[in-house]
Amino acid sequence: MALESHNPGRPSRARLALAALAGLAVIWIAARWLWGGRIEPGLIARSAAPARFPLGEATRATAPIRHEVIGTVQSRFPVDAASRIAARVITVNVHAGERVRAGQTLVTLEAADLRAALAQ
Repeated sequence: MALESHNPGRPSRARLALAALAGLAVIWIAARWLWGGRIEPGLIARSAAPARFPLGEATRATAPIRHEVIGTVQSRFPVDAASRIAARVITVNVHAGERVRAGQTLVTLEAADLRAALAQ
């Protein structure tokens, strides 16, 4: 009784803590009631119905990675492609941007000038 007369219009700390705890319990129960029984669409499988299309088996495999890009490639070492003789070009076998191999014929030169030089 002495405590009540000390703070006549004010509740004690224990009563405030108990009221706060009861309020949190009410909020938790209301939240479980409102949202607790619902499951978002797509989170569980529907009833097992027969498939309308054939099913396959998924397997894991490595696949090569290939990237195609547009750009300009420059060699690390400069290459001078030149003929050892002066002659007229008959055919061009490769075009700019094509891949070439070592020993591949790039152009065909006219042989008449070479034959004439050898005949002398």
